[in-house]
Amino acid sequence: MRSLCCGSLAVVLVSTAAAGPIELQIDQTQSTADVELCLTILFTACDTDTTPVAESVTVSLDCPIAPGDISLHDFVFQLAEDVALNLSFGFGDFDSIGYDVEVTYADAGNPLPPVAVSDNAFAFTNVPAQVTGLLAYEATGLVCNAFSSYGYDCIGAIDLITIPLDPLDMDGTITVSGNDVTLTLDTFISAPVDPANPELGTFTIDATMLAGGVSPSLWPGDLTGDDRVDLADHGRFVGCLAGPGPAAIGACQCADLDEDDDVDLEDFAGFQVAFEGP
Repeated sequence: MRSLCCGSLAVVLVSTAAAGPIELQIDQTQSTADVELCLTILFTACDTDTTPVAESVTVSLDCPIAPGDISLHDFVFQLAEDVALNLSFGFGDFDSIGYDVEVTYADAGNPLPPVAVSDNAFAFTNVPAQVTGLLAYEATGLVCNAFSSYGYDCIGAIDLITIPLDPLDMDGTITVSGNDVTLTLDTFISAPVDPANPELGTFTIDATMLAGGVSPSLWPGDLTGDDRVDLADHGRFVGCLAGPGPAAIGACQCADLDEDDDVDLEDFAGFQVAFEGP
């Protein structure tokens, strides 16, 4: 804890720990994905299997106690169980099992720009992603013949990393209670089984996830969550500066550096101490 005396103003900076990204663990007991495979061999047949989802989502918040915006840094959505997808066409079958399937962030080290949090809700768009794992299969009867016409063996495996994903949309909510952060996230993934022959069929993953973790301590004056106190934070601080009395609400609670429930000149004096420049 640091303090500053400026004339008659006594300012206490309440923390010296940087905010930084938060890795939230996905609760697989409350997170599921519906995986569907559809193939068109004369007509379209589909099958769906459901599996828990595990692993993590990493985000950063502008204000760890009352976020006004959120940025996505990384994620791993692991299908916690193998998925069995069995299609019957009457003139043959396509039986398959998806092994070790994961959907991951495809631009590691480059977080998405922050998006606004409104009434605890947010929406990420154009999220780069990739899928890994294997789809082992056996095609029989005329289905085998049709599959062979696309250059596939009747018994084999498709490496899912060869299937490109379009950028994803992800909707969610985030809540903070004390130091506990809870995030919900929904996403829908659709891709062709064979990118060179999209008419063959598609697989989809429709996932709903719940993740949780512990919020880091607040770096005094860092109102954008980037571990710096610069002009971007100054702009936000000025927008929160309301003088003694009016309660700090929303993300402006992180501008209340002396924790007396308002944002006034005492807080500004503390901000000046923390300010690092442009």
